[in-house]
This record gives sequence, C-alpha cells and structure tokens, in this order.
Amino acid sequence: MIAYIDTSVIVPLYVPEALSETIEAYLNEDRVLALSGLTELEFYSAISKKIRTSEINNPDAVNILKYFNNHLSENYFKRLSISNEHFQLAKNLIGEFSTSLRTLDAVHLVLSDNHCDLFVTADKVLADAAHHFGIKTELIY
Repeated sequence: MIAYIDTSVIVPLYVPEALSETIEAYLNEDRVLALSGLTELEFYSAISKKIRTSEINNPDAVNILKYFNNHLSENYFKRLSISNEHFQLAKNLIGEFSTSLRTLDAVHLVLSDNHCDLFVTADKVLADAAHHFGIKTELIY
C-alpha cells in the first residue's frame, strides 16, 4: 500500500507536537510513504514559521531539516513529481465550488488520488474534502 502523507503529518513526525507519537506509530505500519516536492516546500515553510514564533530555535531547525533531508536522500519516502496535468486536475476540484478546498491542498489530493492507495492527513477540513471527492483517506487525530 502506498500512502500519501501531507504536511500536517510530516511536521509532527520531525517536530515534537501533540500528535507526534500517534503519527509515528501509524507510519511504522507496513506501507510505502509518499510525498511530493510540495510537501517538502511546505515542511520548510512550517519549520521557518516555528522559528519565527519561537517554538524552536535555529540550531534545532537546522538539525530537523538535516534529518528530513537524510530521509529524502535515503529514499525513506517515495517522491512524487507534480505535472501540469496535476494542476489542471486540482483546478477541476476547486472549480466544483463544493468544498472549502485550498489551492495547494487540491494538489495534494490529486497527487494522492492519481498515484497512491490512501491519503493520510491530520487536517480535518482537508480530510472532509478528500472524502467528498471519493479519495480514500485516513484522518490522524
């Protein structure tokens, strides 16, 4: 089984948060974990925000990013590429006007739907949108 994990799952995997232990246990199950360059970019943004809000300090952030990049280079995650077709499909989801789906979240859903068996998130609003579009989803909470 290939599970696409979004940024709401990746951040607590590397930064201690309330969901960290739950996510770690969930991700240790036998499955291939997939993410995209979008997830990587959002992860960097989340770490930067945690520095700005004093949740972590710069040395910790550097170590977190180093650990994350080591996992990327060791192929811990299956990395999915984003194409123009994915953007078109995401535009179609948003263009249905039936959810509060945001731009980048739509791209995550399309990538998961097109390349994976399961979408995994800790974002209830995003999980609801995924269910609406018939994308097999697990909400971690």
